[in-house]
Amino acid sequence: GGAYGLTVVILSGVVGQVVPAALDAAGIDGNLMLVVFGAGTVHALVTAPRGIGGQVEDLLRRPA
Repeated sequence: GGAYGLTVVILSGVVGQVVPAALDAAGIDGNLMLVVFGAGTVHALVTAPRGIGGQVEDLLRRPA
């Protein structure tokens, strides 16, 4: 999970390029995404240091 998965790294690179370009095309400053991504990164590091995959694993391991 997280940065250890190649798919996630590729997806984040694509999103990091496509979303700001789409916002610019819509007339919204694309740099706004830097703030959003930064806040999301801090949130993920604090709440899920192993990534979303790690969170899913933890949920599956919990006793019912």
